[in-house]
Formats: sequence, structure tokens, C-alpha cells
Amino acid sequence: MTRLIFALLALAPFLTPAIADAQWTNRYTQVGQGHHVYLEGYELPTLTAGPMDAAPSPDGSTLAVASEGWLWLLDLETRVATQLTDGGAMDSRPKWSPDGSEIVFLRDDGADTWIVVKDLATGEESVVVNTDAIELDPSFGSEGSIWYASGREGPIGIWRLDRATGTSTQVPSSGRVSRRPQVTPDGASLLFKQSVDQIVVRDLATGGDRVVYEGRIMSQMEPALSPDGTRVAFTAPQAHGDGWELRVASLDRPGSTMLLAGGGDRLPLAPAWSPDGDWIWFSEAGRDEVFRLYRVPAVGGAVEEVPVAAWEHARPRGTLRLTTTSTTSDGPAPARVSVADARGHPVFATGHQPRFDGQTGRVFFYTDGVAELEVPAGEVTVTVARGLSSPTVMRTVDVGAGSRADLAVELQPVWDARAAGWLSGDQHFHLNYGGPYRLEPADMSRILAGEELDVATPLVANLHERLGEQEWFGWTSGGRAPLTRFGQEVRSHFLGHIGLIGT
Repeated sequence: MTRLIFALLALAPFLTPAIADAQWTNRYTQVGQGHHVYLEGYELPTLTAGPMDAAPSPDGSTLAVASEGWLWLLDLETRVATQLTDGGAMDSRPKWSPDGSEIVFLRDDGADTWIVVKDLATGEESVVVNTDAIELDPSFGSEGSIWYASGREGPIGIWRLDRATGTSTQVPSSGRVSRRPQVTPDGASLLFKQSVDQIVVRDLATGGDRVVYEGRIMSQMEPALSPDGTRVAFTAPQAHGDGWELRVASLDRPGSTMLLAGGGDRLPLAPAWSPDGDWIWFSEAGRDEVFRLYRVPAVGGAVEEVPVAAWEHARPRGTLRLTTTSTTSDGPAPARVSVADARGHPVFATGHQPRFDGQTGRVFFYTDGVAELEVPAGEVTVTVARGLSSPTVMRTVDVGAGSRADLAVELQPVWDARAAGWLSGDQHFHLNYGGPYRLEPADMSRILAGEELDVATPLVANLHERLGEQEWFGWTSGGRAPLTRFGQEVRSHFLGHIGLIGT
């Protein structure tokens, strides 16, 4: 009789004896969020291939963007992106100073985040805010101030840094997460995102709040204040369907919005205004899981893609060709792979969705057994695992500039479950649940193979009033391995959090 093991993928991304018996822990300091995994998935930066977090310079000639975990300056005339930062941590969410001389941004090492200012003339970097808690979303205010979000007093709230004195002052806010603060040009009002659901404008003189827009589970909403302080651009989910929309609302007339882009299965993210207020920039991932840059007129019109012609890296590059095999299978074996350069910075293969594991702090991706990726020249560390029965294998390899290094890694499972008559499965996971990509059932094959799963029952989810992925409900693999059938997640008050299959 064939037996079945169900295993939750998220609990053992890189299983080692040290954590085999441990309960789930969080590397980031907890900040009063009930489910910290949602905070990390919705509020912390997204590591991407391709431009994200576009920030136009004050003169409109350059975009600062994040890609591969570093910052880049994209010349809008030549369309060449030049690498600006090159450390081991991951950099994101840049914002320019009013005079264009500095960029403030977020730095993330997988266990903590802090705020850095880079002088563009000298290249010097200064850490301006770094507590034990999570910091997010810095932006320049008036008179040398920097506004940001921090969990230093528990829930993530809004803070203002006086750079002259080095003193930070908290701005009262409600909810477990208040972030993305932006001050109007006259300094009278503060716009920010509250919880995961609201865009709020506060009168800084009276402390009174107005809700400009409100929804449910606005996981990828990143509001952007217009240069004149009268409008806000943001992305919000469709009322029906799985797509998201880029909209603009007036701060004086909350509730009335204008659709600029999105709909269908589109997912425009991270809007930013041009300094003249004529355009709104945003990013969106393609079917290859690579982000691309777009802009649309702020008054409505055709969406334009702005392709990056070239990426000029700070260090010479080489190519790593990785082949993974297993003693229990023939030929290349699908696997879960983590790659880091000599500085500890994560590297991943283009077209392979990067994933972050909050338990180990590793960025990883899934491979079919053969992967080729560009890496900074020098020593590269590769960590490979597969499912629950193959112990982690770690190898280092030197990659020369302009050359290719080949690395073969053999996994040695401690138990051949299939030969012993066992099958493995995962009965509760989601294909899309508020994330930055639009994935389809075909995208699961590499993941399921990398985890050695024989049976999978992904669940469509009801996100409050939104019914997600209804087109996949009941979808099956048609008898092909791994046996896959979509069910539905139900949060019943009586039965608790359950999954229904075949109903």
C-alpha cells in the first residue's frame, strides 16, 4: 500500500540538523504584526531582476532604480543603467534629495533594514538611521529632514529625522503598520500608507487625518504623492478578477479615482511621478518573471515601455553553469539553489523567480537541474538542497572575468522515499496571494520538482470580497506527475483554517 507524507515547503527551505527540531523563528525583529510572514511579504522590499522602485531625478534626466538587489542610475537619453551600489546587502526604494546631490535608500541584510544616504559627487555613504528594528521607506523632506518608517517603538510608525541634530521624532499613527511617508511641498500635510488598506493624509498642524482611499488586503499598494502635492498615484486590486490597476486620486476629492493602466491580469507596481507631474512611472513583471519599466501620461493615455538598453555592472562578470544531480535519480535533478558572490550578495538566474526564506535569510530559486547565471567575478558560494530527504550541499567555485565556470553538485538523499513506497505532497500553498508576480499552474512544475513532491493541492483563496484565481479552481494536471489539483482555502469560524478538495 502506498503511503503519503504531507510536508509544508516553507518550514524547511534549507533543512539542517540545527533547525530540524526548531519552531519557526523570524530573523527580522518582530513589530507587533500578528502574522510576521505577511509583514515580510507585503511591506519589505521586493528583490527583482529588472528595474523596480523607479525614482526620477529632480531634473528629470535620470531614474534611480533597484535591480538584482543593487541601485542603478538609468540615463533616460541613452537608456544605459550604471550600477550605483555594490555591497553584500540588498538595496532598494531610492529617493532623491531636492537638489539632486544625494540619494536616500533602504539597505537590507536579510535580518535587519537600515537607512543610508549616498553622496553622488563623492560616492560616500552614510548610515543615518539604524536601530534593531525594521526601518522602511525613507524620503527627503524640507530643511534637510528625512521621513521614514520604523518599528523601534513596537508597531511600524512614521518618524522624522533632523539631520542637523541627528534626532528622530515619532509622528503619532494608528494601526500595526504605517509607512511610506511623503510631505507636501508646503510642508503642511503628510501622506502615508496605513496598515495594508488605507492611504491617509494628515494635517501636520492639527493632527487630523483624511482617508483618501481604502480597500482590503492592498498588499502591493505603494502610494506616490504628485510633485505639486495635490494628487496621489497608487495601485489597487480590481474589484473583480486578479489584476491590479494604476489609479490617480485627488487629495481634495477623496473617493473619486481615474484609471491609468492595468486590468485583466496586469500588475503595475511602484508608481512614481516625473518631476513636472506629466508622467507616472511604474514597473511590471513579465511572464519570464523579469520586471520592465513603463510610463503613462498622468492625465491618461497610452502606456509606453521604456526598455533598458544596457546594464553596466560595477565589477567584471563571469558565467556560472550549475548542474545538480542526485544518487536516487538519473540525469540532472531539479533542486533548490542559493548563490552568493564573494561579498555575500545573493545572485539568481534571470527568468527564475527569486524567493526569500525568512527562516534562514537565504535568497533562493528553483532549477530544472541545469542553470546558467551571470555572477560577479571571484569566489561564488552555491548552496543546493532538494525536498526533505536531501541534506544541504555547499560548494565554492572561482569564476573568472569573461569566462565560464562549470560546477556539478551531487545530492545524496538520506532515504529513497519513492523506492520505499512513499509519496510526498503539499496540501496547502497558494500560486498567487498578493505577491508581485502573476503566476500560472505551469510555473509550479519547477518548484514541485525541486521539492520532490508527488502530490500537490494548491488552494485558490478568497481575499475578503475578492475571489482570486477562480479560473484555476478544479484545475488538474491530467494524471501527469506530480498529481496536482486546485482546491479552495476556506476560513471557517467553526472549523478554522481548512482546504477543500473536489468540492
